[in-house]
Amino acid sequence: MTPRTRDGSRERDDRSDRSNNPNVNSVERRTAVRPDVQMPAAATRPKRLSRREAQAQTRARLLDAAAEIFSEKGFSAATIADVADRAGYTIGAVYSNFEGKDALFRSLMAERLVAMEAGLTDAFASADAAHELQPDDVDQRIRADLDRLEAAEDSVPASWGRLLNEYRGYIADDAAAKAELAELDRRCVEIIARYIERFAASIELVLPLPATELVELTNALSAGLRDAHADGRASMTSGRGLRLVVGWMIESARCRGVPTS
Repeated sequence: MTPRTRDGSRERDDRSDRSNNPNVNSVERRTAVRPDVQMPAAATRPKRLSRREAQAQTRARLLDAAAEIFSEKGFSAATIADVADRAGYTIGAVYSNFEGKDALFRSLMAERLVAMEAGLTDAFASADAAHELQPDDVDQRIRADLDRLEAAEDSVPASWGRLLNEYRGYIADDAAAKAELAELDRRCVEIIARYIERFAASIELVLPLPATELVELTNALSAGLRDAHADGRASMTSGRGLRLVVGWMIESARCRGVPTS
């Protein structure tokens, strides 16, 4: 029975009006086959990190923040709170990953120094591969290598030099840490020296000094010039200075009548 309103008129029953209430199943079927109807795409949810992945991410961010803070303020003046603030974490997050500031600094430098050694190895392997694709013209090969040398040196952040100097001072009284760092320095020198020897042999150039001594000399030059440029005491970048000195050495050897291809 159709219900009545308060004024006595019959209430309209829209349920019986098929023009206003079409069959729902029919609507769904028609919508499904309409090519112009775009169904909303499912929201893409970011991948949820596992506990181990989240811990690794937190640790990496803390190390990055520590590198910035230690190079800016120095290890002695920097605090755990400074590192936590820079990384966007609480102090508790730092202590849950590192025992303290000492452990944080040692972990930071251990990872950065290993990465530096691996980066040198990869860089020179790529350079060796590039030599195989270069023309036989000696001048072109020398220019290409000097280009790579300058670019690689100038890509080193000034903060890295400050951080490394800070670390050397920090471990001054730690014989074991000093020996470990000295061994890594030696390996890096050997990596560069072996590359120099291969390159010199490829253009039939006799080196004016043993390769290791050349590396020690140019490393000292680039480190000093990098710091001076960062402090505003030198207008020349370390990459530019290194390119000039190495270029002069090569040209001097060639002018002395050393046979080249």
